[in-house]
Amino acid sequence: MKISIMKSALAFALGATLMVAAAQASAENARPPIEGVWQVTRHGVNCQTGQQVNSFPALMTFHKDGTIGSDAVAPGSTAAAGTAEHGLWQREPGKENYSFRLISYGWDNAGIFGGSIEVTGSLRLLSRSRFAYDATIEIFDASGNLLATHCGQATATRFE
Repeated sequence: MKISIMKSALAFALGATLMVAAAQASAENARPPIEGVWQVTRHGVNCQTGQQVNSFPALMTFHKDGTIGSDAVAPGSTAAAGTAEHGLWQREPGKENYSFRLISYGWDNAGIFGGSIEVTGSLRLLSRSRFAYDATIEIFDASGNLLATHCGQATATRFE
């Protein structure tokens, strides 16, 4: 009788452990793997040739609610000249494809609003800890007129 009770208890414990493990795996699969903080290397790219023209670091945080906080200072700029980048992201068709859109505002040296920069990207998750993206960067004046369009690429690793 004791052996039968022990076998039943062991079977129950094993079953409960398997159910908890399955629930955790299901929750991990439901959580988009892009969420979190990423250390990014951005590259300005010649739109015609695809050749990289410069590189600089950035930080991007993908939040569970579909928002992004990002911070970068491009070559020839300073952090004092503009806001951090704010935006939205979403999963696209295909398990590892995402899109995002960022905006930041800038001021000139006299403190006068100069306009905005919008970045629209197509991101591919390469692994749990790496991604790459291609982007279009649009620069607008203070009245919202498009001044220039540039191309960009980036690679990133998860900050853990």
